[in-house]
Amino acid sequence: MQLLLIGLESLALIIGSLATAILICWLLWFLFRLIGHPALAAVTILLLVALACTGRLPASQFLQMTLAFAALGAIPLWSEGRAWRRRAREDYALKAL
Repeated sequence: MQLLLIGLESLALIIGSLATAILICWLLWFLFRLIGHPALAAVTILLLVALACTGRLPASQFLQMTLAFAALGAIPLWSEGRAWRRRAREDYALKAL
């Protein structure tokens, strides 16, 4: 029974931290998109990871897993943020003509 509880707790930790990381990535993307720089969402996530690595954030297993998943999500966030910014500049240039 104890082994089953440990397995369920691990599964809940993984699923919960993955869902939280997705929510953090989406929220940061949305907020930085409002100011026109969505690629900064990835930089913010990497800053949070750096703070966690230096011990400036609480030592929580859930927080560490969430930041690990968010760091993986920062890769496509950064590339898509740059592409979004490029498209926005092109659209603005076309409207100016």
